[in-house]
Amino acid sequence: MNHNDLCTTIDIDFRHEKITIHNYTEQILLRAFGVIENPDWKDFEYFLEDRCFPRTRDHAKEILREMNLPFYADCRENTGAYGRRSPVDYDSEKGGMK
Repeated sequence: MNHNDLCTTIDIDFRHEKITIHNYTEQILLRAFGVIENPDWKDFEYFLEDRCFPRTRDHAKEILREMNLPFYADCRENTGAYGRRSPVDYDSEKGGMK
């Protein structure tokens, strides 16, 4: 988003680790993946860590606690519907997803 303008939509298939995008702007700096027209899964993981939730983010422990996650894990474990998982999906006794 750039103010109220949609710049890129990202469709994610977590099961098959596939991603497709549609850019709505010609301005490269406003696109989610810049000049990359066909991002792969590694591009998506980099996007998440670089722009959404970096490992070094200030107060990361508090944010993870609010999400009921004991540690920072890769996106396949802690994202799901719209970037969040329900707290009931995490089994704290086993230390992983149910």
